[in-house]
Amino acid sequence: MPCHLRFIANTLVAPEYDCSAHEPEEWARVYGERKVVHGVWSIALGTICMFLYLPALRVFGRERRATCFK
Repeated sequence: MPCHLRFIANTLVAPEYDCSAHEPEEWARVYGERKVVHGVWSIALGTICMFLYLPALRVFGRERRATCFK
């Protein structure tokens, strides 16, 4: 792991990572592609996961008042 962290700075200086050739709008216009199905899937899955997390928050809040957690 330390080996990876040591060389990451040299990797990010590489010309492949230099995006200053075009403005962000131009990158989106030239190379961008819309992925509607992926976007809808991501939003739906994220919403479902957040709603499933709400009962867990309620239980954690209830358990926090217990004396063993103080």
